[in-house]
Amino acid sequence: MPSSSTSASTSETHFEGDLTPGERFWVDLQPWLRDAGYDLRSRYQPGWQPSWLNDGENAEKPSLLCEDGVCNPRDNVLDAIKILDGGQRVPVTLKTIKAVFEDEIEYLQFFAQKKLRSDSRNHCISLIDVLSPPSCPDKRIMVFPRLVPWDVFPFARVSEALDFFGQTLEGLAFMHEQNFAHRDASWGNVMMDGLHLFHEPPHPSRPSLPLCGDSRAVRHIQRCEAGANRPVRYLFIDFGLSVHFPSREAREPGRGPPGQDRSAPELKGDAAYDPFALDVYCLGNLFFVHWLNAYANVEFMRPLVADMMHPVPAARPTAAEALARFNAIRRNIPPKARSASLKRVKGYDWQEYVKGNVSARAPHAGLLDRLLRRRHTAKSPRARKDKPVATPKLANTKVAAAA
Repeated sequence: MPSSSTSASTSETHFEGDLTPGERFWVDLQPWLRDAGYDLRSRYQPGWQPSWLNDGENAEKPSLLCEDGVCNPRDNVLDAIKILDGGQRVPVTLKTIKAVFEDEIEYLQFFAQKKLRSDSRNHCISLIDVLSPPSCPDKRIMVFPRLVPWDVFPFARVSEALDFFGQTLEGLAFMHEQNFAHRDASWGNVMMDGLHLFHEPPHPSRPSLPLCGDSRAVRHIQRCEAGANRPVRYLFIDFGLSVHFPSREAREPGRGPPGQDRSAPELKGDAAYDPFALDVYCLGNLFFVHWLNAYANVEFMRPLVADMMHPVPAARPTAAEALARFNAIRRNIPPKARSASLKRVKGYDWQEYVKGNVSARAPHAGLLDRLLRRRHTAKSPRARKDKPVATPKLANTKVAAAA
C-alpha cells in the first residue's frame, strides 16, 4: 500500500491529536475510496494539516475542540460520505473485515433479500455495498447507513422506552424466525437510525457532541417528536459471531467466541449451549442494566426481564414469546402513563455496575406499576383492597466488561 508521506502525521514530530496507526490505514486508502465514490473527512485526506496548528479560526484551540482533532475510536470502522451520481452526499459507515471471515457479509446479504428487507419486523442493519480494495486483498470493506448509538442522548418519555423494548424484541424474534441467532445481542450492537433527530450534524467519533467541535451537547429533538413519517428505528449490527441454521429442525447447541455480554450462565462452562436462548438472555440483560437499573418507572418490565435472564436457558421464553408478553404489557399501559416522563435514577452509572462497583437497583413498585397491577386484578374486588404484591426481585447479575 502506498505511504501517506505527505501527511503531517508521518513526520518525525508527533503532536496531540495526531493520527493513530489505525487511522493512517484510511488515509492511505482515501484516493482509492474517492475513485470508488466515497469521501472521508479532512482528517483522513492525504496531506492533512491540523486546523488547530494553523492560523485559522481554530488556532490555539485544544485539538479535542476541533472537528478534525478527535481520534477515531475504532480502527476498523470509520464514517464516510457516499457520493451519488447526482452529486448527493449520503452519510455512511465503513467497516473492514478480513476476507476469510466473509460469513458476516453473507448473513447481511441474507437479510437484505427483497422479501426480508421489506418486512417491517426486520431490524437488521442494511448492507449498502461491499468493497474490495486492490491494495488490501486480505480485506473487505462493508458499507452501511450512518447510525448513532441508541442511547446517544437520554430517553424522555415512557413511550420512547416502550418503542425501544418493542423494536428490539421484534427484531430478535424476526431473526430467530429465520433460524438466525445473533449470539451478541448486547448494548453495543444495537444502534439507532436517528440522524434526522439532530438539528446539526453530530460528530461521528463522539455523536453526543456537534461536528463543529464544541464541547456542548448536540442539539436535537426528542425521539417521540420524530413523527409518523420518519419514526426512529433501532437496528442490530455486528453479525461476526452469528450462526444461521437451514431450518428449525437443524438447530443444534454449539459454542463459539463470547461476545460483549459474558454474564450468561451457559458461557461459564465448556458445554454446548442454545444460541437462541443466549440471545434472549443478552437482550434481557440489556433491559436490566440500562433500563431497570437506570429508570425508576419501568418496573412493569421486571417480571419479563427476570424470565428472559432465567439461569436455566430452557426455562427462558423464546424471543417470540417474550415479544407476545411485552405486547400484552404495552396494551395495558394507559395513554397518560405512556406520555409520562421517564424518571432517571440519580447517580446510576451502568459502567460502574458492570465493573461490580455498584449493586443492582432494588425493585420499586411505582404508580404506573400499581395501575397496571390494579387493571390486571380488576375482576377481584378483594384484590383491590389488598396491598400490591411486591414485584419479583431480579437477581443481581453482573455483566463482564465488553470484549
